Amino acid sequence: MIFSVILWLSAIVLLALSFSAAWWYKFWIIDIIGTFYLLFAGITLLLFCILLFQKRLRRNFWLIAVLAIALVFYAESTLLWYVPRVRDSKVSGVPVTVMAYNVNYRRWDTLATEKVVRAYPADILGLIEPEAGQAADLRARVKDIFPHYYRATGGNLSLFSRYPITAARTDNLQTRYHNLFATLNVQGKAAQVVVTHPLAPISRNYFNLRNQTIRSLANYAQKQKTPLIIMGDFNATSWSPYMRAFGQRSGLRNASQGHGIHLTWFYSNFRSPYQLIKIPIDHIFVSPNIPVSEITAGEPGVSDHRPVIAKIRF
Repeated sequence: MIFSVILWLSAIVLLALSFSAAWWYKFWIIDIIGTFYLLFAGITLLLFCILLFQKRLRRNFWLIAVLAIALVFYAESTLLWYVPRVRDSKVSGVPVTVMAYNVNYRRWDTLATEKVVRAYPADILGLIEPEAGQAADLRARVKDIFPHYYRATGGNLSLFSRYPITAARTDNLQTRYHNLFATLNVQGKAAQVVVTHPLAPISRNYFNLRNQTIRSLANYAQKQKTPLIIMGDFNATSWSPYMRAFGQRSGLRNASQGHGIHLTWFYSNFRSPYQLIKIPIDHIFVSPNIPVSEITAGEPGVSDHRPVIAKIRF
């Protein structure tokens, strides 16, 4: 009896968590729990298989049905990221490689960061978290590949570019935290690049501030006519309702759509309790008319984040 109750409670909880677009995911605690979405999907699949293939448990038809429904929703939130997009098959346009990399200023190592940057040749590099001196040290070593540079006046954000930066500014969009805005000349055509780093939702207040930043960027993107790239560490997963809302409101597309889910945090070369967490929180968003031929996640170097690299065409 107790075992049956535990199974049912587990199934109901797993079913509720499978609705990644549900209203309860808008609450702070559930948002934190939702970072383990892939883990819950795995547990659901394992439990479903056990019930299905164990003769003594196979008679729990309704329990199996609940888990099957949950698996459908988990699949909808994960497997659909792997369905190819027709637009991405276009081969015309200027090929441009874009990289967003949270370098974690606490672990900074100039040579290690340079090694990662050179290992994944990019045309546009958004660097998240470097302190001013750290970014300056890297700039001095990579001027041969990135002749153009802009350092935001707040937010610890830097932009390295092969293409001329015709305009750049730092703007908080009437929120408490800054973003980097730049206009680039890509072979005679203007393109906008935004580098951002909303707060990690480690408290309810930070959770609200993160969402405020995401909303302000969506409102900004909605008004833009120039091809636009917004990239950075959003501190929100691919299946977060806040990231879904960002895509819908901004009109931008997550470059990973059609190319799979890329886990970017947490990685480390030393033992840590966070080592078990592997979630996609670093993203590159592009205008819907920009084809994405490939997107990958590179090696983290000394950072706890992997860089995310997208090959696109203007």
